[in-house]
Amino acid sequence: MAWITKQFRSLDAFRRRRRSLLAAYVSPSAAALACQGGEADGTEQVTLRADRLGDPSELGAVLRRQLSSFGLRQADVRLILAPDFYKLLLVETPAVPEAEVNEALRWQLQDGAEFDMADAAIDSFPLPPAAARGTPMSFAVAAPNAELRRLVHVAEGAGLRIGAVDVLELSLRNLIFRLFDSPDQALGVLRLTTSGGVFSLSRGDQLFLARRLNGVPAEQDGEAWTGFRERLLVQIQRSVDYYESTLGQPPASGLFVAATDDREADIIRFLRDMLPFPVRSLPAELCRLLDLELHNPQPALLDTDTLTEVDRKAVAAALPALGGVFPVLAGESA
Repeated sequence: MAWITKQFRSLDAFRRRRRSLLAAYVSPSAAALACQGGEADGTEQVTLRADRLGDPSELGAVLRRQLSSFGLRQADVRLILAPDFYKLLLVETPAVPEAEVNEALRWQLQDGAEFDMADAAIDSFPLPPAAARGTPMSFAVAAPNAELRRLVHVAEGAGLRIGAVDVLELSLRNLIFRLFDSPDQALGVLRLTTSGGVFSLSRGDQLFLARRLNGVPAEQDGEAWTGFRERLLVQIQRSVDYYESTLGQPPASGLFVAATDDREADIIRFLRDMLPFPVRSLPAELCRLLDLELHNPQPALLDTDTLTEVDRKAVAAALPALGGVFPVLAGESA
């Protein structure tokens, strides 16, 4: 349906819309809500809540419960999709007028597609020109319209009025830019869940690289976990080398790590020994830079020095929603 496609075309809505104050993140196994509430003593105030889904059918009830815990029955929100709901590919930008790019990509992406591109929402955003090396490239996003309609229907049934739909990679880029907006710092984000992960690299307001990570073992130790750490290191090293060498960009400045389980500390220790730049916990850094109130389920203010493992995992789970309340707007510094 055209209205769903129009909403999904706001993937790059940070260029055209005013800042959202609320954002919801949905995945097959979890949901999160974030609300930006202004500033106190120069520190950004954000309220968060994240909940696991025992079954995907629980999504509506969980979103309704999250709204209620924020003292709301209805709210205008930006909806952030988990990677399970869309495909993200780096492709050569079709040589057509800008208004026709997405339609041209529809047919370019059809080969090898897992769903019918004729009934898919398509959007794109450009790879930074400095990295294109004379060949315009774009990140293309495609999602089945039927799945988008279902998610929007469930969310709106829970009291969320969807004003824009974004993807996880852009949400993480927005969050990093909001907190570290220097165009001279290329910062990576590694977010791991029990089912997979995402590694992205951005500088300022520009996303240069996004890679999905699969094969996360259920075990938190043993040979499977050791092997995964080694593969993870290789993927990060290759990604950074691609950014620096193939794309011809200055050296990466650092990496932030967030995990929704107990793996984060181990991953950080391992990567610190192997990578030539600082590796830090993103939830801990967020607690230092923002005034975070976590509903888990009772509200509590978070502090870096007293951050518990349960709180850290909840912040990691809510990261995409948190990035959703900091869209990057054209002409603004944040």
